[in-house]
Amino acid sequence: MTQDESLRDLYDGCYRRLVAQLYAICGNLGEAEDAVQEAFVRAVEKPRRFAAVDNPEAWLRVVALNVVRSRFRRLNRYRGLLAKEAASTPPIDVPGLSPDHVHLVDALRQLPLEQREAITLHHIVDLPVREVAIQLGVPEGTVKARLTRGRARLAPLVQEFADDIEVEGQVNPRAPVRDATGRWWVVTGEWLSGSRSDIAWTDDRGRTWKHAPLDPENPASTLAVSQNGQTAVATSWGDGATLEKIEAVRLSTDAGRTWRTVQDPPDFRDGGPLAFSDGTALLLGRDSDETKPSSYRISPSGEFTGRSVVAALNSLQGDDRLLYGLVATGPQNLDQGRSVATSTDRGATWRSFEPR
Repeated sequence: MTQDESLRDLYDGCYRRLVAQLYAICGNLGEAEDAVQEAFVRAVEKPRRFAAVDNPEAWLRVVALNVVRSRFRRLNRYRGLLAKEAASTPPIDVPGLSPDHVHLVDALRQLPLEQREAITLHHIVDLPVREVAIQLGVPEGTVKARLTRGRARLAPLVQEFADDIEVEGQVNPRAPVRDATGRWWVVTGEWLSGSRSDIAWTDDRGRTWKHAPLDPENPASTLAVSQNGQTAVATSWGDGATLEKIEAVRLSTDAGRTWRTVQDPPDFRDGGPLAFSDGTALLLGRDSDETKPSSYRISPSGEFTGRSVVAALNSLQGDDRLLYGLVATGPQNLDQGRSVATSTDRGATWRSFEPR
């Protein structure tokens, strides 16, 4: 087989695959095609050098990566390049450009170029960290750091990376929450009646964990964390016939450094809790002599400071900007005929409407 024939076979075998990989890095299908084509041109221009390469596809990938990098530097328009519109319908004969792949590329556009390169080579090309370091020309530790930062930023955007967290050593981790800082929070503990439950969090995707006690005797629990990661609130409950009897409410307003027990909670939990960035929290609950729940506000000092009654509100979700829940309007507050209640002032007032 002649050298030209070998190059043609290589082109037929890996061109489309390389384009898919470079597309993930640069976010623009046309630029990915140009970079890969330029790599093949350089292989043709330097046949002896290319013939001596042990891994031709890896060599082409490195050359194409360098082409993309040089264009970024030369144009000095990094943010503009990230925002450039990629082809809306990639060619169907380019493998890897499924809707999931295109969604991943959209998420990767939000990363710095060096993190995007590391994520693509390690998770899409499936290269080990050592090989990624060689192809990028950086130490292995640098690659690991870029992967860690990139995965943390991708976690809320791509489910594959949201699940990438080590929980070894944590007993029955549940109720996972990830805040905007990249920290993961869970509740841990045996599910057996009378077992303790703890709050746990990690800043390095599970390599190390910190813990705080929630309840020494009740494993059933739920957890909420504000978007900025400063406020965390957790509740535990025991058996209360048809309702969840609140046993403990714990609050932190300094990202887990200190915790306080919230005193005098309502008897039963109907929804929530929710945590807000200003150090407050909200819980939907009721006392034993009440038939309808109320939203209870928790102050940063760990006290219930007010309540707002919303007739038959039986769920609670949302964040700092918008709270919402279902309101049962049927006979005896049954589920049929529900309307939706919303609040834009963190539960102080509510409005209801019936969705069509």
